[in-house]
Amino acid sequence: SVSAAGVTTTTPINVDVSLRPTNESEDTVAVNPTNPKNVVIVSNVEGAAPGLFVGVSFDGGATWARRIVGNNDNLGDACCDPSLSFDEYGNLFLVYLYNVENTVPIALSTDGGLHFNLITNVVQPPKSTGTKAGGDNRGLFRYVDQPTIATAKGQVWIVVNAGGPMFATGARVTGLGQVGSFFSGEEIPNTANCTYGDVTIGPAGQVMQACSLTQSGQGGGTIQVSVDPDGLGPAGFGKAVSVVDTHVGGFDFIPPQPDRSIDSEPGVVWDKTGGPHSGRAYLVYTLERQNESDNTDIYVRYSDDGGATWSAGVRVNDDATKNSQFLPKIALDPTTGNLAVVWHDSRLDLGAGGPGDTNGIAN
Repeated sequence: SVSAAGVTTTTPINVDVSLRPTNESEDTVAVNPTNPKNVVIVSNVEGAAPGLFVGVSFDGGATWARRIVGNNDNLGDACCDPSLSFDEYGNLFLVYLYNVENTVPIALSTDGGLHFNLITNVVQPPKSTGTKAGGDNRGLFRYVDQPTIATAKGQVWIVVNAGGPMFATGARVTGLGQVGSFFSGEEIPNTANCTYGDVTIGPAGQVMQACSLTQSGQGGGTIQVSVDPDGLGPAGFGKAVSVVDTHVGGFDFIPPQPDRSIDSEPGVVWDKTGGPHSGRAYLVYTLERQNESDNTDIYVRYSDDGGATWSAGVRVNDDATKNSQFLPKIALDPTTGNLAVVWHDSRLDLGAGGPGDTNGIAN
């Protein structure tokens, strides 16, 4: 659901974007900076058939055009894990996964999300070109999972879990529909067994990725950050910096998510506004206060030195319960530099009946 723009009541109006009878998951949302009333949402669809749900609004979320794509159309047999990003020209990029192919498709829309066309498939590069600085790819593309896309400063970048290390590639963008070729890609050093990645582009074209150093289990979960200081230049990603131990494993089962589980879901954004905090990078994540307590909270940290060091964590959720908060996302307003963080919240489920309680059991 999305809060419709222009609503003046204190309680936002929730709009059912999909109007589908089944559940959506792994959803992504993007707002067009050239037309902020243009909002696009993409999500998985439930069932065995391929496809992704696409919702497009041109009135700030009040009304929506709806369709299924990737159902063996020009986008192929889409499976899941969509990620969206609008750039400064109004290009809307979509990355997702196929059902079985071990490649990562990237699609482009130049009409606000009404139509998408496949522009490339990211494949494993030759073994002799594992990174910009050399190396090999013998550990890459055993599988591909959770690709994420970001745009800024005339660039578009993706990061993807490549079956071991994280993998990144990018391309130059010079205007609406003017997208260059994606380079062969680079393995991000010291990210073996890192997953659930995110990516952001800095004010000088730097690229930062964050991932969680765990692939399974209930505990562990060290968030690592890596930076490519010159983006599409020759430098490549530097050594990973360990930021925080979250106690959240790669498949951490909590009462509100007993089937799919959760991860720490790190997210990064970079302030490029030119304002008082321009150049500051922010990191959001889930922290389990004591391992296996199920008391998970949402935290944000920031870095003013390009990811080399990070502030102490600030808890975002303000409840006094020990219930779970999980799966956060972060966004930064490109005009004001204001931050927004959203997450799933179980604070109202106290097990005592009433709003928020489903079965008489807390959390």
